[in-house]
Amino acid sequence: MKRIQYFTISLAILLLSSCSNVVYHNPIPKDQKTLAEFPVEIIGSYVDSDGDTLCISSHKYQYGEINNQTFLEGELGEELVLKKLEDYYFMNFKNEDGYWEMIGAQLNLDQLTLFCIDIENKDQLRIVNQHITRGKARHTKKDGKYIINPSNNEILSLLNDRDICKTEKLQKVK
Repeated sequence: MKRIQYFTISLAILLLSSCSNVVYHNPIPKDQKTLAEFPVEIIGSYVDSDGDTLCISSHKYQYGEINNQTFLEGELGEELVLKKLEDYYFMNFKNEDGYWEMIGAQLNLDQLTLFCIDIENKDQLRIVNQHITRGKARHTKKDGKYIINPSNNEILSLLNDRDICKTEKLQKVK
């Protein structure tokens, strides 16, 4: 039983922390202002399908817990940037190579959907490139990552393409 629990937590962590091999030169959406804090409407606690909790406060988040230890946490600042476009929030975090990774989020009533764009094969690479008009996805020299530079409309289009975007739904509990 514990083995399954660790496996599902590992999958959730993978989705939230480095779910994607898609990176950006700058936090996205590029031309949207950086939010100084998480908006009131998304502050709260959410539970995923495995029973793990995501807690969002005004300036930080915490996700997952086993044996009283939080798996992921972050505080808004220079290396964790929050932006908004339409009804999507974009949590951008800087990785060890200096690129930005992104997790999108959308709140619908009491359900928070997380979005993560990922390229796992040549077909998905082709799909990503069909969404982008200026500059195609380029492979980085390290870690099998792909750099993209989407416009606002393109990033929204990418988030809505289920062939390349993973989603996880969390239910608000507080």
